[in-house]
Amino acid sequence: MEAELASVLADATFVRSPVLARLLDYLVRMTLRGDGHTLKSYSVAIEGLGRSPDLDPQVDTYARVQVARLRKALDGFYASAGASRRQRLTIDSGAYTVRLVPQQPQVRQDRPAATETLQALLPRPGRRRTPLLIFAALLVLGAAVLGIMAWRSHEQAELARWRNFNFPAVTVTVEDNSGGRADPRYADLLRQALLMRMSKYSGIRVLYDSAAKANYAVNLKLYASGDNLLLNSFVVERQNDRLLWSGTDVTLAERADLDLNDDEAVARTAFIVAHGTGLIAANERRMNYDAETPYGCWLRFTGQMLNSHMLNDPVLADCSERWHAAMPDRAIPAALYAWSQLDKSIVAVSESGRRRLIDDALRTLEHSRALNQTSPFLPTVATRAYAFAGDDAAVHAAAEQAMALNPYNLEVEGFVGTIMALRNDPAGEPIVDRAIARHPNPPPWYFIAKFAAAMMREDTAAAGKALAQLRQLNHTLPVLPIFAAAYESRMGDKAKAQKSWQQAEEMLPILRVNPDIFFERTPLSRPVIARLKQWLGPVLD
Repeated sequence: MEAELASVLADATFVRSPVLARLLDYLVRMTLRGDGHTLKSYSVAIEGLGRSPDLDPQVDTYARVQVARLRKALDGFYASAGASRRQRLTIDSGAYTVRLVPQQPQVRQDRPAATETLQALLPRPGRRRTPLLIFAALLVLGAAVLGIMAWRSHEQAELARWRNFNFPAVTVTVEDNSGGRADPRYADLLRQALLMRMSKYSGIRVLYDSAAKANYAVNLKLYASGDNLLLNSFVVERQNDRLLWSGTDVTLAERADLDLNDDEAVARTAFIVAHGTGLIAANERRMNYDAETPYGCWLRFTGQMLNSHMLNDPVLADCSERWHAAMPDRAIPAALYAWSQLDKSIVAVSESGRRRLIDDALRTLEHSRALNQTSPFLPTVATRAYAFAGDDAAVHAAAEQAMALNPYNLEVEGFVGTIMALRNDPAGEPIVDRAIARHPNPPPWYFIAKFAAAMMREDTAAAGKALAQLRQLNHTLPVLPIFAAAYESRMGDKAKAQKSWQQAEEMLPILRVNPDIFFERTPLSRPVIARLKQWLGPVLD
């Protein structure tokens, strides 16, 4: 069974899909230990697929979906590249135990073409023309027409579904309770400033009419306290009239020109409400959106960014491709499609295939950036794309544009700062530090940047601190055991480092084959890769 597993994992299908490769490897190992029959969906999802134990209340469904994909992948392998093999791996429906069984020879049964079937039913010269034969011929024609109509109807429904911009709508109301303390124009200017700030975020629809039907409302209330003007903020889900969040007694900076566009309190409120993993997105994610609509696909992406638990997510790749095909000129589907192409490039079979995927991502991004020049999301993804391409000048330019179009968007600042740090750009870490200082809940990638920057300075104390913060945030982050192995090896604890590296290999099977391939295909610059390998030296040797 182990020999057969090695042959299967060497096939292009499984090399391109580390999720399926890891899952198959896990199921075989558990079967050989005699524990295959005890496996449950939850344990398969957590141990075999790297999901967080408290991440998804429907994790069982996820495991079953991936095992179903694995069965199809195995069938595809043994019907093509593995057709001549005498035995095959199989996973029975409703079970997780892997069996090694003799492979049945493939018997090809050619089916007659539709035209041949029709000709067989039509009367030939010398035959008696009977109403039955004519009726049968009409049935065949009718079935063909109905099939075409059904296919076209399905295609139209698919396009309509992906062209329906079903993102949640939000509006703003302002109530002035300052008793004349605030300028009469202040409330309206505050409302406009917050609406403008929220419009910079990609995951919501901003409605400027406060009376319009919206999914969420941000209700602002002004109060006076002594010489200060205070702001209380409330975020309400309108359908259930449910309070999601309140921020009280925030002091507003008063300016003679009443320009609130750069006000810190306004910017912070917009960020908390509207960013990709903020209040609205978190509330919507509780409703268990699937990835079969534009907003479901967006939530899949932001969930991946929040938890950083998956590389080359097949669900995200599928939904972003269909969304982009239906709306090729829209910014968000183009960005998500490019993101997925970059993920695929990491596990491409050949270097030429990897290059084609990166070039496709760059073409998609630049085409969409030309059409959507004020999009705040496209240049953010472009920083990652140019990092994969190794173009540091383009990374820096895209990062500057992303931050200019996303003022006070701490996730954008932290992300582009991380990419710059991974490219060994000294400007990256200070950007990340500013984002950490202001973010209420810094995501994992901030501390990936901190570790890389500390490693390049040979600052083991700072690297250890960043590693500890990563461990607190997410224990399923794929890069975490790699960094842990590097740090532990650098600190002289080879046994612990080898254990961490083993965990990394289980999460990323490509590391067992050739770590250099994986490192070279990440956004890391060559100097960062060289330093990482230096720290990993005792483990890799």
